[in-house]
Amino acid sequence: MLKALELSGFKSFAEKSRFEFPPGVTMVVGPNGSGKSNVVDAIRWVLGSQSAKALRGDGMTDVIFNGASGHRPLGSAEVTLTLDNRGRIFDLDADEVRVSRRVYRSGEGEYLINGQASRLRTIREMLSGAGVGNESYSIIEQGRVDALLQASPAERRALFEEAAGVSRLRGKRHEAARRLERVEQNLLRLSDIVDEVEGRLRRVRMQAGKARRYRDHADRLKRVRCEIAVADWRAATDRLAEIQRHSGDGQTDEQAASNRLSHAEQTLAEIDRALSVVDRDEQAAAEGQQEVAERLARELGLHAAATVRLSELQLELHAQRAALVEHRQAPAALDEATRDAIGQLEACESALPALESVAHTSEASLASLRRQLADVSADRTRLQENVDSLHASRRECDHQIEVLRLQAAKNAEVAQQRSLAIRSVESDFQRWSAELLHAEQELQELQAQRATEEQVAGADAQAVANVERQLSETQGLVEQANKRLWSLELQAEAASREESERAAVLSALQNCGEQSSPTFEVLGTVGELIVADVDLADMLNAALGPRSRYWVATADPGSPRQLPALGPIALRATLIWADGPGSGSATIDLSDEPGVMGRADGFAAADPSLSGLVGRLLGHVWYVDTLQTAERLAPIAGRGAVFVTHRSEVLDSDGSLTLGPPPAVPADGGPEQTVERLKALAVVEEEAVTAAKSAANSLTNRLTALRRAAVESAANSERIVRRVRELEQLVASHRPKIEGLARRRESVEAALAQLENEQRTQLAQVAERQRRLEELVEQIGVAEGLVAEADSAESRLQLRVSAAVTLAEHSRQRLAAALQAVAALRGVASRARDDAANRTRSSNTLGAALERTKSELERTELQALAVGARIATLTQQRDQRGRLRKRLVATRLEAQDRRRKMNEQVETIRKHLEQARARRSRSDIQLARLQEERSALVKRMRDDYEIDLPRLARETPVASGPPIDRDSLEQEMAGLRQQLQALGMVNVESLNELDELESRFARLSAQYADLSAARTSLRNVSSKIGRDSQQLFLATVEAARGEFRDVFRKLFGGGEADIVLIEEGDDPSSDKNAEPGVDIVACPPGKELRSLSLLSGGEKTLTCLALLLALFRLRPSPFCVLDEVDAALDEANIQRLTRALEEFRSGTQFIVITHSKKTMTVADTLYGVTMQQSGVSKLVSVRFEDVDDQGNVRPSRADERRLAA
Repeated sequence: MLKALELSGFKSFAEKSRFEFPPGVTMVVGPNGSGKSNVVDAIRWVLGSQSAKALRGDGMTDVIFNGASGHRPLGSAEVTLTLDNRGRIFDLDADEVRVSRRVYRSGEGEYLINGQASRLRTIREMLSGAGVGNESYSIIEQGRVDALLQASPAERRALFEEAAGVSRLRGKRHEAARRLERVEQNLLRLSDIVDEVEGRLRRVRMQAGKARRYRDHADRLKRVRCEIAVADWRAATDRLAEIQRHSGDGQTDEQAASNRLSHAEQTLAEIDRALSVVDRDEQAAAEGQQEVAERLARELGLHAAATVRLSELQLELHAQRAALVEHRQAPAALDEATRDAIGQLEACESALPALESVAHTSEASLASLRRQLADVSADRTRLQENVDSLHASRRECDHQIEVLRLQAAKNAEVAQQRSLAIRSVESDFQRWSAELLHAEQELQELQAQRATEEQVAGADAQAVANVERQLSETQGLVEQANKRLWSLELQAEAASREESERAAVLSALQNCGEQSSPTFEVLGTVGELIVADVDLADMLNAALGPRSRYWVATADPGSPRQLPALGPIALRATLIWADGPGSGSATIDLSDEPGVMGRADGFAAADPSLSGLVGRLLGHVWYVDTLQTAERLAPIAGRGAVFVTHRSEVLDSDGSLTLGPPPAVPADGGPEQTVERLKALAVVEEEAVTAAKSAANSLTNRLTALRRAAVESAANSERIVRRVRELEQLVASHRPKIEGLARRRESVEAALAQLENEQRTQLAQVAERQRRLEELVEQIGVAEGLVAEADSAESRLQLRVSAAVTLAEHSRQRLAAALQAVAALRGVASRARDDAANRTRSSNTLGAALERTKSELERTELQALAVGARIATLTQQRDQRGRLRKRLVATRLEAQDRRRKMNEQVETIRKHLEQARARRSRSDIQLARLQEERSALVKRMRDDYEIDLPRLARETPVASGPPIDRDSLEQEMAGLRQQLQALGMVNVESLNELDELESRFARLSAQYADLSAARTSLRNVSSKIGRDSQQLFLATVEAARGEFRDVFRKLFGGGEADIVLIEEGDDPSSDKNAEPGVDIVACPPGKELRSLSLLSGGEKTLTCLALLLALFRLRPSPFCVLDEVDAALDEANIQRLTRALEEFRSGTQFIVITHSKKTMTVADTLYGVTMQQSGVSKLVSVRFEDVDDQGNVRPSRADERRLAA
């Protein structure tokens, strides 16, 4: 049951409007143009109407409110239909079913069921099961009554199918038919695909056999190459491990030698530093010894002077004491003293020359010693300078050795770097060379393959051209054969028709001949009785023309030669007597004329009894070669002559010319033979067409395969060309790199050789410097020994000089003292004589002088003791410095010896280190070469077979038996390559394609079987649906007949009406395969049974309503919409309609659009639709139970409560 209808933006309902539909009859009234029919349009639209014209619009977006004064246009329209589902008439678990449809200005639309998006098909299937649908009998709109009455029987049948529920089955049947059609199309396409795949499969199987042999050889070649590669990899790996082990040992030795060299160089540096310290200490000791010697000489001089002074003081003290004693003695002793003084004076004067001689000798000796000391000092200075020069030379030599060693170390590092660079360059050179070699080999192979591909492509192109030409020729043959077959079929059909006509004519003529008096016999047609050779048959047909179809008759001898009166014959026929009168033969003989073959009757064969007939028909006909001959002979041939050429051209006696091929009437048999011959020719032509089509299909398949092969070959050639270009670019790019690497290797090797020469030169220079250093050390030792000897001699000379100086000074002092003593004695003597008086005073003076002399003597003794002590100390220091210097010299000599030995050890270690480095360099080069060989081997295996060689070597177990026979494997590999080359171009992909095609063929075959089974199933389903639909339709029509009669009588108050099925052939406008239609006959009371078209408008409307109400009785619909169906009824008929509505209102819900007040009287709910504002519909609803007897509307309970409040 319909519960409500909501409209929002639909047509004139700009605002949301809701119609509540209670049980019973609901009326919608309003003035014209107010939008009443838009309610019906909304119901039809929400139920899935797809016709914009049926909705009175040009497009589906026309249902959207387009705006009015005071209202802007809306962007969408929506209609919701609420249905009661408490009885579960719909297959949804809900008490209400809300069907909504929404459309937008953009043209997009959607359907919803209870707010969930849905499909239109789902909605239609759901509603059609309940008798509700867009095209069902539940909605009768304006014009639908007339359309139903004016509909054809087939269109009325749809109404009954809807009532019978057949429409849903019909939809399923149509769906099954569409599926069946799709299945048929898929089967057709799949059949073509299966045939194509099967043909391709046969071809690919042949290619796969060759490819399988190629694959077997290639797999064996791959295994052999892998076996050799694994062996080479393992050998290279073992050699690499051995070299790495030796390299590790060499690195250990090199590291140990380097450590020893570093330690030795450190020790040598320590020795050098110790030598420097010793030299410095030795020089300090020499300087200290020189200083001590100088101080000792000064102290010795002081000591000698002090000794002389002591002697003098002692003498002076003794003289003073003696003088004092003498002076204190009595003057008597003065003479004694004087005599003593005179004696001393004489003694002094006598000793004075000796003292002077001694003084002179001392001075001379001192001068000589000083000269010797100066010489020794000069020698010592020269020796010291020589020593210093030797030390400077030794330091310079040490510095040069150190510089040379640093340069040698630096050159060693540079050499090592150059060796590494050489190894790197060698590695790059080997790698690039291997890649270049591999690229060149691959380039050669690809170029050969490219040449083969070009040859194959050329052959394929030639084959494609040949096949295309053959296909074109075959297609031309097929067309020609089809044309011939069509012509033969036409001829056979004509011959068959002629045969039937001939048989009918022959039968009629024979009947006439038997029934006539006198009787005659029909022998046959002229064409059957007169024959010729095959090559002259066309000329005979042209000569006879239409007379070949004349019927030849013969009568009994003696009977009159005239035809009796014949009865009626269905077909036209011409009779000719076999021995009747005729024109006879030609009177002028043209046989000797050039170009004339002869007279036609001479070339024709017939029964001897028909010779007269042959002469009459052909005696005036001449066979000539060309039309020019006929035209030349026509004027002289006489009257009635006819000429026929080889091309069947006929020049008649009246000058008319007949061209073109003759009629297709054979001269060697009758119509029966013609039909049989044509049928046989048709069979032959059909076989030829079939063979040509088969050949065409085969050629098409071959052409497709060749084109595919050509495309594959072109693609392969293109790939090879691209690869060739890449390899050429690679080769072109590798060659400069390899040449550059070669030049770089040469330059690096030259630089390394130069460094080695420089290193050897430096080592020689170091050795030379070492020898020079040793010589310098020896010279320094000798020079320092000489310096030490010179120092010792100088010290001795200084001591002697000091002693000589002291002695000379003493001699001078003694001489001075002697002179003083002489002077004193002379003075004493003089004073003794002169100063006797002063003795006393002199005694005192002498006493004071004596005291002073004692004091001075004590001081001098103390000074002499101090000087002696200092001399002893200095002598001890000098001895200590001498011993220290000797020890330092011994230490220096020992250090120099250790340094020499350490230098020898360093040179030995350095040579060992150089040898270790050279071995490591060679090992590194071998390692780089082996690694490059392994890398090249890995790259070749990866490029050729995409195999990880190290992984394969790890996964391959090591054979415990004898090693592989490499020669036999190489021979086998060469043989396999020859076999692969002998196979030529092979479609390796054909194996995969074969597997793919086999699986595809199996899959397609299975799909074909499934589709065949589905086709059978769909046919069965369609047949069953058709049978069920027909049975259901017939049962519904039979049941509807009784209901229709009953409702018709009630509406009309009597009369008769019936529903009649129009079978096949009854309706001339219907198809032979169409289903029976439905026709309606009605006889209102007091009238004859007549067709609907002869009824009045009201009678038509009531009849239509009777039919609809009968269908409602038979199969009630939840609701029924009537849109102004009472417009053509008068009040009496409206009264009958309302009574009918009263009867049906208990089982069906009615929504009626009307203007009739009589109709409104049966309404339970009345809706008014008005336009208070132009273009906008507004809804007003009234329930009759809310209206009192005076017509006033009672307030609702809500209004009452609001008023009471």
